[in-house]
Amino acid sequence: MLNSIKIQIPFEYKYLNLCEGGNDYIKNETFTELLSGTRASYTNYIISMNSNETCLISCIKNFTEDEIEIYEWLIDRNYLINFYLDSLRAGRSRTNIYNKKTYTAYLSGIPIGFIKDDNYYLYNHYNIYIEINKKNNKFQIVDFSIEPLSINVNSVEECDKLIYEDNSRLRRNFSFYNNQLLNNNSDIYFTYDVLFIPSNKTFSSRWDKYIRTGGEFHYISLIYSNIILFVFTFIVFFILSKAIKKDIEIYNKKIIADNIIDDYGWKQVSNDVFRKPKNLIIFSTFVGTGFQ
Repeated sequence: MLNSIKIQIPFEYKYLNLCEGGNDYIKNETFTELLSGTRASYTNYIISMNSNETCLISCIKNFTEDEIEIYEWLIDRNYLINFYLDSLRAGRSRTNIYNKKTYTAYLSGIPIGFIKDDNYYLYNHYNIYIEINKKNNKFQIVDFSIEPLSINVNSVEECDKLIYEDNSRLRRNFSFYNNQLLNNNSDIYFTYDVLFIPSNKTFSSRWDKYIRTGGEFHYISLIYSNIILFVFTFIVFFILSKAIKKDIEIYNKKIIADNIIDDYGWKQVSNDVFRKPKNLIIFSTFVGTGFQ
């Protein structure tokens, strides 16, 4: 699924026409997904449990002019791809080129590309990090993140030359490759690495990072919601107080011309509302049966 914070129009992953994994959709697991129209589809990224892989080819693609325009439109509007593994949404990992530390942000998605010097570049390589623990001789996935990279390579051999491992993370020597430009001059290789990392995290706590992410943003939204609720409550209270005050003034008036002021407007239905219906026992029986 593709979504953007700039435009509230989602697209299916198949809209990219890139490295598709078949025509089948994943069945919605929750009623919320069904109502929101979320349709997850399979990709062709092949992952085997606890099996590290490097420079696997997802697909090789030559873009047409129309596809380039679509991709540029999506990149301009910051569209992100949402990947899921074992119901976990992929976090986006970034490596600081100076201190070699990796930082991961959740609930954001994976960008399609970026703009640099008025040129469009693609993220055509994914470092897929999967943290697992072992319990009762079974592996459990406790974390899932993707580090997108833009690498201009023409073969798997070129991709392999750029790899070295550091602190259980796959690194790329940034000085040895150029970013992948979005063009139709040649075939573009879409590759990925898979690295399984042993972890002490428990399966029951693997959702905690999603709850903690963006806590300040949730607090701000809560404050705004309370302010709006207070304003609308005040408006409704003001309108009702004016209406009730008017009714009280009318009913407090004395007898005019020896006649009490009759009800007016919608209040005239009060006599019908409180009138006892005919065959009350039979009517109550039918109504009660219907509710049961």
